[in-house]
Amino acid sequence: MLREFLPVTDDMLSHTTSRRHTLAVGNRLDLRSTEPAEYYWPLREQAKPATANRLVVTIDGTYIRANSSAFGRQHYVVAGRIERDGQMSGRFAWVTQNPPDPSCFMKAALEDHGCTADTKVAVLADGADGLPGVVQSSSPQPPRRILDWFHLSMRLRPIEQMGAKLSRELADSHPTVAAVLRNKLPRVRHQFWNGKFKDAVNRMLMIRTSIVDVAAQLPPTESERAERMRVRLIEMREYLKSNWDSLTNYGAARRNGLRISSAPAESSMSNVVNQRMGKRQPMSWSADGAHLLLQVRCAVLDNRLETRFREWHPKFRSSPAAVELPTL
Repeated sequence: MLREFLPVTDDMLSHTTSRRHTLAVGNRLDLRSTEPAEYYWPLREQAKPATANRLVVTIDGTYIRANSSAFGRQHYVVAGRIERDGQMSGRFAWVTQNPPDPSCFMKAALEDHGCTADTKVAVLADGADGLPGVVQSSSPQPPRRILDWFHLSMRLRPIEQMGAKLSRELADSHPTVAAVLRNKLPRVRHQFWNGKFKDAVNRMLMIRTSIVDVAAQLPPTESERAERMRVRLIEMREYLKSNWDSLTNYGAARRNGLRISSAPAESSMSNVVNQRMGKRQPMSWSADGAHLLLQVRCAVLDNRLETRFREWHPKFRSSPAAVELPTL
């Protein structure tokens, strides 16, 4: 494809050479994060960013197809974005191979965005994969965990849909239970949004009790729907319980301009990983090859690859010194 657009010949172009050079750059970027003691470049010390007051890390995970060299069929990829003082700052991504690696990569990403002992760090995640712990182990001080509102809302949506349908079916046979579903259930989302989670849990308990009391008297179809709703309510309560420290007043946070969604992580996952390595792509990857390519891709998307090259080669794309010509 490059030969179609560029004036190159077969002798000048090789996909193997391009791949080897790209992975070599990725290996150097990887070394910068995992072995900072071995990676000493004076210009890196000079280019350290100013201290950030607040960093918000949005983090998520996905899978890519593994090739025959891997033990399993998939590799797990962690990716996300970092917001510095209210402005989106950069991306990060890696393939989880060794247990110590995630902390190294996360610590390097935080330091590149000005994280110090005085920086306040918050982490947004869906609460399912233990990813906030990666940020906690890498941050100089314990970060503020925030459960992503989108995932919380999506877990509540099936309960609302089942409750609305069940209330219509019980309107004639059990009007009291139908009224409880119709009046109590919509308030649960409002209480979630405003941080009243204890009240919301008590309200869900009242709804579950009402359903259980009449479940045995319902026809098979309605009884099955009531049972599914009861199970969903229990699962929601357990989900809230396991992420209790990450819950917040989402309405107040939104009004104060704070981030409550991990949408940047989803966007980063799409741009960095899925667009090139996603499930719809036919390629399969080795863990090392995918990881090194992700390092290069993040650097390119963040426009920091040229800065890294200048660390290695100080005169890379440097402006020539002005030459003063004699007057005629």
